[in-house]
Amino acid sequence: MVVEYLATREIFPNTLREAVKQKSRWIYGISFQSFSLWQVLCDHRFSRIAKYSLYRDWKAKYGNLLPLTGYAVFAYFVLSLFYPLTPIYPRGSFSFWLSVVLTVFMIERQLMRAIALKNVYGWRSAVFGCLVPPLLPLRAVWGNVINFLATLRAWRIALFGFPRSRPRWQKTRHSYLSPEVLARYRRRLGDLLLEKGIIDSEKLTAVMEKRGDGERLGERLLKAKAISEEKLLECLGELLQVGYLEFDSRALRMEESRPDLLMVFRRYRVVPIAWGKESVILATAKPLSQETVAELRMALKKKRVELVFAPSAAIAQGLEMLERNRSEGLPRLGEKLLEREFIETPHLIEALRVQRFSPQPLGEILCEMGVLWPEDLKTVLEEPEEQTD
Repeated sequence: MVVEYLATREIFPNTLREAVKQKSRWIYGISFQSFSLWQVLCDHRFSRIAKYSLYRDWKAKYGNLLPLTGYAVFAYFVLSLFYPLTPIYPRGSFSFWLSVVLTVFMIERQLMRAIALKNVYGWRSAVFGCLVPPLLPLRAVWGNVINFLATLRAWRIALFGFPRSRPRWQKTRHSYLSPEVLARYRRRLGDLLLEKGIIDSEKLTAVMEKRGDGERLGERLLKAKAISEEKLLECLGELLQVGYLEFDSRALRMEESRPDLLMVFRRYRVVPIAWGKESVILATAKPLSQETVAELRMALKKKRVELVFAPSAAIAQGLEMLERNRSEGLPRLGEKLLEREFIETPHLIEALRVQRFSPQPLGEILCEMGVLWPEDLKTVLEEPEEQTD
C-alpha cells in the first residue's frame, strides 16, 4: 500500500539566484502586502489562533534578518575557545542563561524536523538534513542565508518599488519531478480503500484476480458488490481531487442563455451543480477523460469545467428534473459568490455537502468555514434580483 505524502510536484529552485527570487516573492506577498500589525493584534474578526498564525507571517520580514547576526556571535564564541577573547555573555548573566534556553529550543526544533524528515524521506535525509553536525546543520544554515537575502530583496521592493516603477511578474525557472518518480508516490484506488478500511486485503486480492483485461478496478468492485457506489465515488473523488457531493436535484437549473444544453448533459451523463461567468461545476458518476472535459468546455462555451462525483441515481434523477422543469430561474447565492470570485469551487462543493446535514443557510456555512467574509455575503444578499427575459 502506498501512502501519499507529497504536497507539491515541483522541485524548489536549486540555484541561489532563483531561490532568492522565489522566496522574495513569497515574503513580499505574505509579510508586506497582507495584514498590518494592528489588524493582526486588534481585528476582532480573527480568532487567537488566526492572530498567532498571521503574526508569525508578519514578523518574517524582521525575523529573517536576525539569524546571520546570530551566526556571527556563534563564530566569535568558537574563536573564544582557542583565543583569549572577551566573552560576549559572561557566565551567570541574564544573557548567558537566555542563550542556554535558546540553544535548547534550537536543538528541540532540529529534533522535531529530523523526526518529520525520517517519517517521510527516511533516516538518510534526517541525518544529513538535521543531525550532521548536530548543533549547526548545514542545510538549515544555507536556508537561513537564502531567507536573509530574499528578505533584503523584499525590503528593497517595499521601500523603492519594482525596477520598472510598477509591479511585474517575475518568473522563476521551475523544474518538475518526472512522471516515473511521481508514480512511486501516487496512491491507487486499492491503496486508499485499504487505508480507509473499506475493504480488506483478501477481498481486494480476490477481486483483482478476477478482473478482466481493460476493466477498471472500481467497475469490478461494483460488479462483485464488494463496495457501494457511494464509497467508491468518495474515494475516487479524494484520489482525483474533485470531491464527492450528494446534491438536491430539485435545485438544478439550466444556464439562462443556453436552454438547449439538455442534449449535451444527456450525452455525457452529467448535470450542472452551479454556473459561473466563465466556469461551471458538473456532477458525474464516473471519471471523465481530458478529451471529454475539453469537449464539454467547447459545448458549454466555458473556460473551465470543474467536476464533482455524485451517485448515478442522482445523475439520472437530475437529468429527469432538468427536462421536466426548463424554466430559467434566478442565479443562486453560490453562483453569485463564484462569479464575483469571493469563494472558490472546492469551497462551494464542501459547503453544499455540509448543507445537506445542517439547517443553516449556505452563506452562514461559508462564513463559518472561514472562506467568506460576512461583509461580502451581506453585499451579495442585498443586491437586487434581476429576472432574465
